[in-house]
Amino acid sequence: MAPAGPASTDREAALRPHLDLVRLRAEAVLTRRLNAGFGFADARIPAEVYLRDDAARGRLRKGSLKPEKTHGAQAREIEDSIAHLHAQLAGHASPLAELGTRFGLGDAERGLLALAVAYELDADVRDLIHVLAGRRRPGLWSDLCQELDPALAGSAALLAALHPSGALL
Repeated sequence: MAPAGPASTDREAALRPHLDLVRLRAEAVLTRRLNAGFGFADARIPAEVYLRDDAARGRLRKGSLKPEKTHGAQAREIEDSIAHLHAQLAGHASPLAELGTRFGLGDAERGLLALAVAYELDADVRDLIHVLAGRRRPGLWSDLCQELDPALAGSAALLAALHPSGALL
């Protein structure tokens, strides 16, 4: 472990916007689930299965008395903060940006790298991701990566970023 000093503080400050963006995206996923009426009861109950497909989720919700749109203001605030951070990161020089440029990483690989670094370095990000994982063992699960970063939303992009012959592995 490197001694704490000005250089390590500068690196941490350079990474902070990336970590904040991942944390805000995790908050956005959680509020999306809460607004859909999920997350208020035990995740083992079949009615608490959160489906990412809106139509399927709507079919299963028929006749239920789940709360909906309970976190609308928070969701809007988070989306505004994400947009602000995107603008801030546009010209931001950081170790992650330099690494992405040096290794020729695409958007999906950069997104996966940012998720892994944020998961490792930020306790709030870890806690939010563990909540999103439900009853599974704590970890950064690939299906959550798809929800957390738009560049990983497609299965092909996620599989390419995770592939053993890819730039990250």
